[in-house]
Amino acid sequence: MALFCVIYLLNLFLVVLIFKTRIDIGVLAVLTINVLSFFIVVISNILIVPLEKIIQLNYIFKAKKKLKCYSHLTVVAITGSYGKTSTKNYLFKMLSEKFCVLKSPHSFNTPMGITKTILDYLKPHHQILILEMGADHKNDIKKLCKIVSPDVCVVTAIGKQHLKTFKTFGNIVKTKYQIVEYAKGNALFVTNLTNDICKCYYKKANLKKVGVDINNKSAYCNLTKLVANDNGLSFSCELDGFKIDLNSKLLGDFNVVNIMLAMSVAYKLGVNIGQICNAVSKLEPVNHRLELKQVNNNVRIIDDSFNSNPLGAKYAVEALKLFNCKRVVITCGMVVELGAEQYAENFNFGKLLGCADKVLIVNNVNFAAISDGIRSVGGVEPENFNTFIEAYNCAIENAKEETVILIENDLTDSYIV
Repeated sequence: MALFCVIYLLNLFLVVLIFKTRIDIGVLAVLTINVLSFFIVVISNILIVPLEKIIQLNYIFKAKKKLKCYSHLTVVAITGSYGKTSTKNYLFKMLSEKFCVLKSPHSFNTPMGITKTILDYLKPHHQILILEMGADHKNDIKKLCKIVSPDVCVVTAIGKQHLKTFKTFGNIVKTKYQIVEYAKGNALFVTNLTNDICKCYYKKANLKKVGVDINNKSAYCNLTKLVANDNGLSFSCELDGFKIDLNSKLLGDFNVVNIMLAMSVAYKLGVNIGQICNAVSKLEPVNHRLELKQVNNNVRIIDDSFNSNPLGAKYAVEALKLFNCKRVVITCGMVVELGAEQYAENFNFGKLLGCADKVLIVNNVNFAAISDGIRSVGGVEPENFNTFIEAYNCAIENAKEETVILIENDLTDSYIV
């Protein structure tokens, strides 16, 4: 339509000004209406914004009204820069050992996602509601807590994610901490003391609070032993003074912190040790988040393709190191919302990939940054591909020996695996 407008105006200029020819009024009217239709679309989109806001406020009003009828309901809200969905799923498994629990489906972590969960899925028999709270702008968590104020608030960890929209790391920290500021007065605060930001805000919080940590006897849940390999996790911890030995099929030692966060909440809400141990043994990875898949006799895939952020990428590479075979990485690097730090973060990611035997980089966006990082540590020279499927086919076709392929990606076409 924009191109049509330009052509139309050029025609008018040629016909009227150069050839001095009169234009039929009917033809002019039809052409003018066509041109205006372009602007009508733009103006309509602007005018519809207030109406959409009114519709959203109506949904929020209905959700808050419905929640007033559920005085028996315990609301658990989980936020963090990463680990939200995993912790939510782990906690759901543990709480379901004793209670009737509803969790927000998929990644329903926005105002409309949370209201949809409440309006469409919440039933009178539910005793506990687990909500994931996401944020990519200042004060997003505050807005969500005004819809539903949590009885238990969990902060998994805080890192550099969505910097493009948050603008500064300080804005990320302040927004995530709003889950504590806007929780109920008698709420429980559970967080990860291995994360420096969480540890700082744990000390400041005025709520009832418990923390999970490693080799810290004062922590409510303290990890004392951990063995991680390509078969899963075996670990020991002290939960409120009780010594527990656990086994999980989950990949990656960092998952232990998310498990311990879920264990702490579940135990505080009344799930016993035996029920918690049973749930941990049955935990499954979240789709496309360090999900281990067997392709054929030679090839296994670590599918971490849901998204990518600096700390998540680091954990994924650490999981890759657990495998004593040929290691291949397929990635486009971190392309989403890193703003001015995109080159630096992808350079650091490249340095981590020095452990890989083969690195296949999809598209050119981060190729230079990742390549520079790999070269700085003397790693293998990376290869460049236009699409994910080309890189994937290359990796599979050249897997003549036992191989593990890490897919670390932001792009949606990675989901074809």
